[in-house]
Amino acid sequence: MAQAARHHGLASTFMAKPYSDQAGSGMHLHISVLDEAGNNIFDQDNGAGHLDAAIGGVMHSLLDGQAIFAPHGNSYRRFQPDSFAPIECTWGRDHRGAAVRVPEWHGAAARLEHRVAGADANPYLVATALLGGILHGLEQRIAPPPAIEDEAHARQRSEHLTHDWLTALERFAASPAMADIFGTAYRDLYARIKRHEARELMARVTDVDRQTYLSRL
Repeated sequence: MAQAARHHGLASTFMAKPYSDQAGSGMHLHISVLDEAGNNIFDQDNGAGHLDAAIGGVMHSLLDGQAIFAPHGNSYRRFQPDSFAPIECTWGRDHRGAAVRVPEWHGAAARLEHRVAGADANPYLVATALLGGILHGLEQRIAPPPAIEDEAHARQRSEHLTHDWLTALERFAASPAMADIFGTAYRDLYARIKRHEARELMARVTDVDRQTYLSRL
């Protein structure tokens, strides 16, 4: 990718929000599950309710996993109103503003789409978090919250994804669900490393600080 960009006189990056005046870059994962016979268990026509349980599991661990879906300080600049990124913990059928979208719920194409992760996230960790949430939902038969119908509906009754990195890290570090999915040792190590990274960045005085405050305070 970098070589192709340079060939055209461009630069490439996986930053989630490289420019403040443009939309950020997300990583959307589409997930379905097949049984041993190759049948999509999320097909709602089979009457098993597996898709609802999977959505319930993903929604149950959505906030706890945000430190995985948004692993850097810059990641949280995506989670702003009118930024083309989900900011509420919602799901909806073919709803492109929801954190979890269900593009299709009948037949072989039935699946859920996770829209929270940024382009800077590790796809293996994101997939692990999502598959772990799905497994938990299927095993515990977790019922999902009601699907949203519009943005106003979402804002009225939904929990919000945080735009603060440290808040996401503390929630991840204290999460039994993340310990079950990643193992307690990995969860604690990840949180420790990311806290150190956050402290290092927060200690730096940036050009934005100086431009905003130097002549005013």
